[in-house]
Amino acid sequence: MGSTDGHKRWRMTFITSAWLLAGSGDSEAAQIARKGIRIRAASFSRAKPGRLPFTNEDASFVNPTSFGVLDGVSSAKGSRAYSRGVAQRLRGRLSLRTVEACLPRDWARLAEESLEHARHTPTVGGACTATVAAVLPAAEASDAAIWCASSLGDSGAMLFLPMYAGSRSSYRLASRTSNGMHAPNCPYQMPADPARLASVRTQPIPRPTAPRQGPAGVLAANRSGKASPAIGLLYSDGLVDNVSEAEICDEVSRRAGNQHPIELARALVHRASRMRIKPDDITVVCVEIRATPSA
Repeated sequence: MGSTDGHKRWRMTFITSAWLLAGSGDSEAAQIARKGIRIRAASFSRAKPGRLPFTNEDASFVNPTSFGVLDGVSSAKGSRAYSRGVAQRLRGRLSLRTVEACLPRDWARLAEESLEHARHTPTVGGACTATVAAVLPAAEASDAAIWCASSLGDSGAMLFLPMYAGSRSSYRLASRTSNGMHAPNCPYQMPADPARLASVRTQPIPRPTAPRQGPAGVLAANRSGKASPAIGLLYSDGLVDNVSEAEICDEVSRRAGNQHPIELARALVHRASRMRIKPDDITVVCVEIRATPSA
């Protein structure tokens, strides 16, 4: 799936959530919901300010449990087509069946093999950075799932977990991939750099506990009273070059759980686009991971 172009108010979203599963049988979303996890995800993108939407060199894909952002390198001719080709190959490689069969300790190998497979996309020229992430089944009963992310270059991924604060939930940054750079403004990129250079992060997503007596046992909740979800973000460098980590966390705390992920993705893209510190294409994939509370 290519990225969406916010400049024309055209968006493409992929939603998998348990409340949309009536009559879905053994669909991919139903398989996820039976594990006590509800996932909704959406991608939003905007071309560099002053440029037409079709010049956007970013691309993204959203599967039921795997996600990706590709950032085409402007200096390499053909990068728009190349990033889209890589996105399509990764989307097929990281299928629900493949991800569910992967153990957290094997994620790094799966990510490297997928990136290695995708970087040989048959296009004329082009280059891109890449970030892929997945929600893997948890081994421990206290965990709802495992967030795994790998990045090659200066695109990246973050995971935010809720924490109780007064009468509402706020969020903390629990995990973030690191940049891979040859030198300033010279990130690792496909197809030139091998996938083994990817930054890898894994982070358990705790299953919320049922409310107990006392502040320590209060369940972090959003304004609707539901347990607040974990939020995963994948992004091209256009986001973090223009918006600080604290500002991203603030936006997540204001919107997570109360709005569809497309609204959070859109808000972050527009906020970064308005700053224009380093004008660039900006893409964000927002993943909402909601787990049922344990007893």
